[in-house]
Amino acid sequence: MFSTKILSVLATSRFYLLPADEETSLFLKTSAGVSFVGTDFTFLKPEYRVEYGVGVLYSRGTRNSEYPKKAAFNGGIGLGTIIEFSNKISFYADVNSSFIYSDIVNGVPNYAYIQQGEEASLKKTNSLAMIAQISIGIIYSDTTVNKLIRNNIRPLQKIFR
Repeated sequence: MFSTKILSVLATSRFYLLPADEETSLFLKTSAGVSFVGTDFTFLKPEYRVEYGVGVLYSRGTRNSEYPKKAAFNGGIGLGTIIEFSNKISFYADVNSSFIYSDIVNGVPNYAYIQQGEEASLKKTNSLAMIAQISIGIIYSDTTVNKLIRNNIRPLQKIFR
């Protein structure tokens, strides 16, 4: 059984696509930054922990480990929408996929077996792990939520109608 905890620090940008209608704006979202990955890998059944005398098989960046979380590159892309109910209230939704380049896959370190002549060794290898995320919410603003976006898109609406 594994428990992986990820803390990400990301810069996010949105690129607004053509408006769906007067109240709806569609956008493409990109993000990049660094993620700090920590994990615990233990036996699923508690009786194995007692039988083998091992509580944690592998740990990094948690209270069971003396080592800090491991830093890894994180990048992502997604799609979203903002639907304006009134001048001050809007609905926000997006779907995002993040890719983390880390040597911890599914809670345990990933190794490659390398044999050179008579010598064999294990070398840690990084691989991409994907995380899918869905965000929804209500936005309240003292100014019109899409005022800046709408001012930029209005000329495009005239062209495509």
